[in-house]
Amino acid sequence: MRTIFLCGHNSPYGLAHLNPILRFFDVAAVVVATDKRWADFRQKLVGQRFLYRTPSFTAVDEIIGVARSAGGKLAGWFQKDKGLSSICRHAGIPVWVAEDVNDPEFALRMSECAPDVILSAAYPQMFSRELLETAHRGGINFHPALLPRNRGAHPHYWAIAKGDAEGGVTAHLMTERLDAGPIVAQIRFPISTMYYSEYCRAIIEYTPALICEVESNLANGTAPIPQMGDGSFNYNDREIDHCVSWCLMHARAIHNLIRTETAFCTYRDRLVRIHRAEFLSSNRNTANRAIVAPGTIVDIDGSHIVVAAEGGYVGISSLSDGGCSLPFGRWVARHRARIGERFS
Repeated sequence: MRTIFLCGHNSPYGLAHLNPILRFFDVAAVVVATDKRWADFRQKLVGQRFLYRTPSFTAVDEIIGVARSAGGKLAGWFQKDKGLSSICRHAGIPVWVAEDVNDPEFALRMSECAPDVILSAAYPQMFSRELLETAHRGGINFHPALLPRNRGAHPHYWAIAKGDAEGGVTAHLMTERLDAGPIVAQIRFPISTMYYSEYCRAIIEYTPALICEVESNLANGTAPIPQMGDGSFNYNDREIDHCVSWCLMHARAIHNLIRTETAFCTYRDRLVRIHRAEFLSSNRNTANRAIVAPGTIVDIDGSHIVVAAEGGYVGISSLSDGGCSLPFGRWVARHRARIGERFS
C-alpha cells in the first residue's frame, strides 16, 4: 500500500516508526519538519521560545542524493540526522523537509505521489483537511496511548502521572479534532508498576506490531472502530506539574508522580529530585497512631526514607539534590537526615 510518512524525526517515538513502515508499506516519500517548525511547536507546548538552526523553507526541499543541497543550507540537518537520511537513501526513498505541510504547494506535491494513505508519528503540526484528502484513504496517526484516554500532548507522561493501570499504542484515522478519529488498530499492556523510561521502551517495542496490524487491517478492509466516550485530553506538562505537593496530594498520587521520573520538592530549602519510591500503607513508627504533618520523615529503615502523606506513606529509595542519583542510605548519611524533619 502506497504511503507518504510524516516522521517526527526529533522524537525517538517518531523515529521508531521509520523502519517498520518501510517494511510493511510502499513508501513514496518521508517528510520531516524544519527546526523552525519544531521550535514553534515546542513554544506552543511550553510557552517559551527555542532557537533553531535550519532556515525557514516556504516550500519543500528534496534532499535525497544531496545534489540539491540548497546552497549548503541543509548541511546541518544531514549532520544531525544521519540515521534517517542514510536509511532512506539506502532504500531509494526521497526525504522532504517542510516548514508547513498545509501549504497548497506541499499538498500538490503530495497528490502527485498518489498515496493510498498518509501515515504520521509525532509530527509537530496539525494537518488540514485538504492535506489529508490527497490520499484516498485519508491519514492515520500513531499515538502512544490507549485512546480515547490521554488525547493530546505527552500522553505517556500523563498515563503514569494519573496512575493508569493500562497503557498502549493506538493508530487512528486523522480528523479535524485532535486524536479523536476512529481506531484502526490498538495494542494495550499493563503499566501500573512501570516508570516513565520503562513505558517509553515498551511503546517503542510494541510499535512494529502495531504497524503490522494497521497494514493488515487496511489490506483486509477491516472497518475502523469509533472512539467511545469522552475520553480525556491533556496539555503538555509544565514544571509545576512535576512538583510534589506533600500537603495536598494523596500518597499514591505522589508515588505516581515519582514514577514519571520528573518529581521534585524541597528539603532544608534545597531542591530535591526523587527518582525511585514506593507506596506504603503503614509504618512501624506510627503504630500508636501518631499524628504528623504530610511531608514528615517518620522512619529511616533498611530500604527507605519513609515520608508521611495523605492515605499512606511514600518510601523513597533514590534521590538527588544537584548531583547524581544516590541510594537513600548515602543521601541520609550526607545530610544527616533525621526523623521528624520535613520535605515540602
